[in-house]
Amino acid sequence: MTGQRPSTTTDLGSGVVSLRVLVVDDDPAEFALIQAGFCQCQTRIELLTATSAPMAMAELVFGGPGGRPHIAVVDVNMPLVTGFALAELLIREAVPTLLISVQISGERTARAKRIGAIDLLVKPTDVHGYAQLAGSILDAVGWPRQGCSAIPPGLKVPRNG
Repeated sequence: MTGQRPSTTTDLGSGVVSLRVLVVDDDPAEFALIQAGFCQCQTRIELLTATSAPMAMAELVFGGPGGRPHIAVVDVNMPLVTGFALAELLIREAVPTLLISVQISGERTARAKRIGAIDLLVKPTDVHGYAQLAGSILDAVGWPRQGCSAIPPGLKVPRNG
């Protein structure tokens, strides 16, 4: 991905195209929070969810009729396969990946950059924090912010070359 708006054929019935966001977290409660964050941004998304790395890879390989995700949001702290390991696989498959964690350190941030992740951000704790995360995701893929205008612009997907 080069930071341009992703092309997609996902249509939500009214001609509105949606952004496909893969969220991987071992706590399913996070899915509702990130959905609420996007609702505050008045942005249509197709939320793909997985509670483990194998489920995320199945989503990537088998996908749905809408195709591959435009971006992935991956929790670092997961059982069996860490978010870092999953991020490496997703990035190799050309899926821009944003890592989130309740524990941020210089070492973890450096590792995220080294594997090619967009960034490592503190996992939000409330709906406003998830709205900020949604704004960062939209910025990362160059998607219009619409209702997120009160949230400061954030990340950009690194350009290759």
